[in-house]
Amino acid sequence: MKSIFKYIFFISVILLTVSCKEDNLLPGLWTDSSVIETFPEDIVNIQGQVSSEIGMSSVTIACDAWNINKVYNLSAEKPKVFNYNYKLVVPENATFDEELHVTVTDKKGNENKKIIVLTYKPDTQSPAVAGGFPSDVNVEYNPSEHQGIFSFDHTVTDDRSLKSVTIDIPSLDISEIIPLSGRSVQLDKTITISELGSYPMTLTIEDNGGNRGVYQSNVIVMLKEEEDGIDDYAQMYVVNDDENEIDYISGYYRYMDRNDAYQYSCTIYAPKDGTHLFFTPTESLTGDKFGTSPYVASKLMNKNGYVVPVVVAKAGYYYVWLDIKNHKYTLTSFEPDTSTYSGDMILTGEGFSFADWSFSPNMENGGTSYRKSIVVSLNSSATAHSYCFTDGSWNKIWRNSEGKWWWLDDQSYGGSICSYSPGSATTVQVVFDTAELWGTMKKIN
Repeated sequence: MKSIFKYIFFISVILLTVSCKEDNLLPGLWTDSSVIETFPEDIVNIQGQVSSEIGMSSVTIACDAWNINKVYNLSAEKPKVFNYNYKLVVPENATFDEELHVTVTDKKGNENKKIIVLTYKPDTQSPAVAGGFPSDVNVEYNPSEHQGIFSFDHTVTDDRSLKSVTIDIPSLDISEIIPLSGRSVQLDKTITISELGSYPMTLTIEDNGGNRGVYQSNVIVMLKEEEDGIDDYAQMYVVNDDENEIDYISGYYRYMDRNDAYQYSCTIYAPKDGTHLFFTPTESLTGDKFGTSPYVASKLMNKNGYVVPVVVAKAGYYYVWLDIKNHKYTLTSFEPDTSTYSGDMILTGEGFSFADWSFSPNMENGGTSYRKSIVVSLNSSATAHSYCFTDGSWNKIWRNSEGKWWWLDDQSYGGSICSYSPGSATTVQVVFDTAELWGTMKKIN
């Protein structure tokens, strides 16, 4: 009998001990950061997770110095797990370093607390003109009014708070400071200029952290330039004005896709510093021809015989984008992706002196590891003339899509090939570039 009482007493002690431990067990509390760098008027996410086996009654996020006291009342549901995510707006007059207290309370009143230190993040980012600012600004001169109107209608931005923008045109004795506020401002400023000429201008944007964004430009006041009419062409082509069209059997006109109304793009390789480019809507140099104004290098326009070529400053690969309606173009340099094929390349097809559909010798690197080049002879008596490229195993075949784009066919042996008409037997240099996916065939004799 005594043994039974001893056993019951022992079990009771264990249950009481476990019950006391459960009563004293603090709820779990996890925060995703113990230190947060921020600044006045910033928006900060405070997030984490709380948990308790017996259920929770509340989660509080508080910072007395910033007058923040967010309470999640969980007394009705008493969840065992709760994920919190609170967007905190930093006061404009916030002080640093301050403590943010995150407190979780379970249904029995047990608390757990963590402190997040709120520190100041220095302002190092300069304000900017959204989309950049042109190096040349074209202003049309009105002879009847004896003036040209320069309109500044750009958006200036900063990651925190703008202070001012200053427009300096020394030769016109103009130096104007325009106060700003907020993170984004659309400026609408006009300046009247009474004489033709080129006027250097400096645009300086300053934020409240003392950072500056400085832009240099030329305001060119000139008589109105007449442009030929334009259409929303189905495509455009790039041509290298340093080369001669009659030397090419295939590939002189580099196809550009139509991306949107009046907008076109493609990738190119500029073979040398100072490469000269024109743009045409057809494979002809005698019709519409787009280049830049002789006076404003950033102004794209259609006037065959008047426009000058776009100049590519450095040799290399570029993404070319045109907006012919708004007289704009961009050249963006890029490095070929590391996955771009740079292995062995072999020419094959019909109309070559080495027999139809046999393999040429390996093509050699022509400037870069992606550009392959070979010199071969053509047979003018051939009934068909076409070519494509392969890695030599037929596992990879590069074909041409209706004279527009080259594409990699590594799934089948069907599809288009590039056709050409040499006119007579001749020797040619064939070049293929896997980084821009374009092939050319050029006479060399």
